[in-house]
Amino acid sequence: MKSHKRVLKKIAKNYKLDSDELLITLWDSSGSNKRFDYLKNENSIIKNQDINFLKRIITSKLGVEKTKDKINKRNEPKKLIIKDYDFSSIGKISDPILHITKEEVLKIHEELTTDFETLEDPIYPAGLRDLNLLDSALFHPQTGYQGENKYRTIESVGAALMYSISNNHPFHNGNKRTAMVAMLVLLDRHNLCLTCNEDDLFRISIKLADHKLVDESYLYSDAEIHALSRWIDENSKVMKKGERPITLIKFKRRLAQFNCKILDNGKVERRIKRSVFGFSNDKILISKKSIGNSITDGSEVDRGLIKSIRDDLELNSENGIDRDAFYEEATFSSSEFIIKYKNLLKRLSKV
Repeated sequence: MKSHKRVLKKIAKNYKLDSDELLITLWDSSGSNKRFDYLKNENSIIKNQDINFLKRIITSKLGVEKTKDKINKRNEPKKLIIKDYDFSSIGKISDPILHITKEEVLKIHEELTTDFETLEDPIYPAGLRDLNLLDSALFHPQTGYQGENKYRTIESVGAALMYSISNNHPFHNGNKRTAMVAMLVLLDRHNLCLTCNEDDLFRISIKLADHKLVDESYLYSDAEIHALSRWIDENSKVMKKGERPITLIKFKRRLAQFNCKILDNGKVERRIKRSVFGFSNDKILISKKSIGNSITDGSEVDRGLIKSIRDDLELNSENGIDRDAFYEEATFSSSEFIIKYKNLLKRLSKV
């Protein structure tokens, strides 16, 4: 079969299925052999040797009765494995931990609701379903014993937060999206950022919501939070001084604070107000380089471009504005994460 006919989104379209729905089904059907783990997104190509197996999965999904063997296997009693986990061994210990507050989570959910209300999959019904469930979800990352916190590392706290919001279902809808943004905000607050791509983040979010992070023998929260903590640790890095990414919307905001504006051609103008002998004699500076129209508000701006514009507009250390002063308050807000991960959040809204 020609490769273009084996593209996942084309196969999904032929069977009138959603691409992500089919992708998740194939991941779930991989079993212990991880047969379809090589699939990352709707543009992935199915291997020739997997086509017939894929068709059987789709046929089953469309209503063919499961075989007796599969039903019997599913109903076999499982032996639960109980194990103690050391969450302080995964990631970076922070004292204190800057936890996400209830007001912040409610704000994240409200911003998501507003952002999705005009899209194909709005958060409906929106709003809080049970305050006690939200309080419980936010208390979980702060649990401890005899004055010792259970989750002491940034990664484990982020994992416990994402797990609890996603699985407590405190909101009528949008729990996975709210959980992810809350986790991203918490990591950023502690100067950590994820290094994985959106496909990997989508997959871990789905696995978390479907309790697929660990073997079914580990049917309790500690095992899943431990697995998610490891994943965050393996897919994140500490942002060193001067490395913090800055989005276009943040860059525009910082420029505006220095009396700059973006012209129609994408170049940036800075007007420096000054007076000579009582008369206005403003100094006008214009950047040589243009920001361009291809970058979106949620995208990160190239640091070379930022430096060039700063130099042209005299927003550099030679003119009394060092790099740290320019990047002041560069931490991400929840709204910026929503903008940055817009496509990923849209995918989560469908499953």
